[in-house]
Amino acid sequence: MINPRTAVPALALAILTAPGSAHDEDWRKLADATPPVEGPIWRLGDPGVRGPEFPASGITCMSVLPLNTFGLGSTKGNDCWGYVSKTGREYAIFGQEKGFGVVEVTDPANPIILASIPGPTSLWHDVKVVGDYAYGVSQGGAGTQVIDLSRADEGIATLVHNWTDNTAWNAAHNIICNEDNGHLYVCGANFGNGGLAWLDLADPLRPSPQAAWADMYVHDACVVTMDSGAFAGREIAFCASGLGGGWNDTGLRIVDFTDKLNPVVIATEFWSGAGYSHQVWLSEDRQYLFLGDEYDEIERGHSTRTRVFDISDLTNPFLAATFTNGLGVIDHNQYVVGDYLFQANYTSGLRIFDVSNPLNASEVAWIDTFPTSDIRAFNGAWSNYPFFPSGNVLISDMARGLVVVRPDADLQDRLRLVLPDAPATVSPDGGDVLLLTIDEMNVTLDPSSVELVYDGGLGDTVVAGEPGKEAGVWEFAVPAGVCGGTASYHFRAATALGEAYTLPADSPAQAITAAVGEDCPPACFADIDGNGDLNIDDVDAFVAGFVAADLGVADCDGSGGLNIDDVDCFVASFVGGCL
Repeated sequence: MINPRTAVPALALAILTAPGSAHDEDWRKLADATPPVEGPIWRLGDPGVRGPEFPASGITCMSVLPLNTFGLGSTKGNDCWGYVSKTGREYAIFGQEKGFGVVEVTDPANPIILASIPGPTSLWHDVKVVGDYAYGVSQGGAGTQVIDLSRADEGIATLVHNWTDNTAWNAAHNIICNEDNGHLYVCGANFGNGGLAWLDLADPLRPSPQAAWADMYVHDACVVTMDSGAFAGREIAFCASGLGGGWNDTGLRIVDFTDKLNPVVIATEFWSGAGYSHQVWLSEDRQYLFLGDEYDEIERGHSTRTRVFDISDLTNPFLAATFTNGLGVIDHNQYVVGDYLFQANYTSGLRIFDVSNPLNASEVAWIDTFPTSDIRAFNGAWSNYPFFPSGNVLISDMARGLVVVRPDADLQDRLRLVLPDAPATVSPDGGDVLLLTIDEMNVTLDPSSVELVYDGGLGDTVVAGEPGKEAGVWEFAVPAGVCGGTASYHFRAATALGEAYTLPADSPAQAITAAVGEDCPPACFADIDGNGDLNIDDVDAFVAGFVAADLGVADCDGSGGLNIDDVDCFVASFVGGCL
């Protein structure tokens, strides 16, 4: 197929001013778009059985947030991603024509818009999350939009800045995260020939482009660290890519990106009847790859087709199967959770496939967010996010806005732990009660495993949970702590089969925190060794600190210098027995 725009010559990453080639026929997506469907937020229980006129099977619509409710003036929606706070609360980041919206969806039937983040005007925005930051890009410019989500539980999400690292790059089609190690990449950008480029997050507020695989244009990619096989421990990028903006020699490239300065192509694979290699994702066991070709339905006239590649040998991938639900629409972004593939299919909405046997996939649930037709057009469901521990799923729809849905059956086998109300302050005397919600999703909880691990400044204390008044709610009495300090804590629980879960998910490396007490009396300065007793050891420690001019030990009056006043201060504290 002839590329409607000329390809950019291959360039090294250092030439950051090179313009990237267009990713596909932009005019067609703009032309196919219909006016947005405006109105108030729709919630489950409002008129409409499964949503505002949304036909569905096996999925219930929980809420719909039209584009106008974000107040940015956007007329089109695009990408979405999710964020889970340390307390287990869930948030959506919704891309749209003029920026991003941040929404709490912990209660999917009562979404709360936290922030609307303005951005450049473009149909193409994309976003990923690393730690407590969301990183957004756009074909319209602004570099990387860095959004701070660390205070989301307080109802606060803020744009830190639009960051370009003082270079000439400012636009990208897509942003990708290796969830195994937090590495961040962009592709389809206006540098590195539009290839796959690594952004260094040594400073998470200033993602810096450092290296790229610039052999050709990359439209999208799935990057993982392999955990088995000949490439175990290697960082591998599976790239939907091609020359001339992705149109020529469109296909799948597998690239070893472990050495960022010297990425190596492991394999290249094509298929007959290719239109445009658009997006890829891996099966849970990383033995198969699902690929969406965005233009084969238009150019070949067949029904929605997903290609399944066997990648058990990364050096020799091959097309192993295809599957379809029989509808003649265009497939778009797709992701895998466990045995299920969640696929946004433009005008036929979200489709869920059972891929427990990737060679014999079958559709098990769907909801149509573009109910007026199933034509082959670029409208309707753009993307989805199925990775929330709750099992709730986000759909970003071009005309309808952000749609939050829940499969009628639990498709995950897990415990979900949520602390709905994390206190900002706890009593130093103890006695506060924490309420933890535990959802059993196709698993059985071991009640004896439910515990709080709490450190209020006196060391870790393990507190067994007690069943609360409501089903699924567990109560914990907070132990005593040191007034004026900071408490850190986490929860743990296990299934009857011994599968362990924690909150935060990566605890004890991460913890929930709270201030211990308010209006606490000043600490006893004379207890220099902090053992809770005043004796000759404290005198010796003060004298040694004073002689060594150690302000951290001997600056009793906090003046920033050492003199007789500090000696008097120490003596008064010691003689007064301030403990």
